[in-house]
Amino acid sequence: MPESGHADATPANGDLPGRARMALQAFERLVDQAQDLEHEELAQATRRLVGLRNGLIAERREHGPAFDRQPDLDRINALLSLAASAEFPLVGVRWKRLCSLRDALKELVGKWEGRPARHDGERRGLRP
Repeated sequence: MPESGHADATPANGDLPGRARMALQAFERLVDQAQDLEHEELAQATRRLVGLRNGLIAERREHGPAFDRQPDLDRINALLSLAASAEFPLVGVRWKRLCSLRDALKELVGKWEGRPARHDGERRGLRP
């Protein structure tokens, strides 16, 4: 659930950059809280990523052959696979994968908002 405590705080279907920012914020919070992570928080962040993917699929259906974000949709699908592999390891949480996911999502949000990609390499003291 969003920090506001209300499920309706999710941006509308057409606001893909807004959905991407909310997913990014959710994964940034996960990385920031590291060892205090609750499984439900990781599941919620993954659901935000699913919402972003579903928004891109709706856009593709609406625009048909004119859809020009297929590479972004492919990337979000890859990030969902990364999220699932980080969420369901045999033991613990795969922090390096969560950091990689966050960084890739940050790059995509920057692209959609017209900002250059920035890689700070910051790991916030997490184990590799």
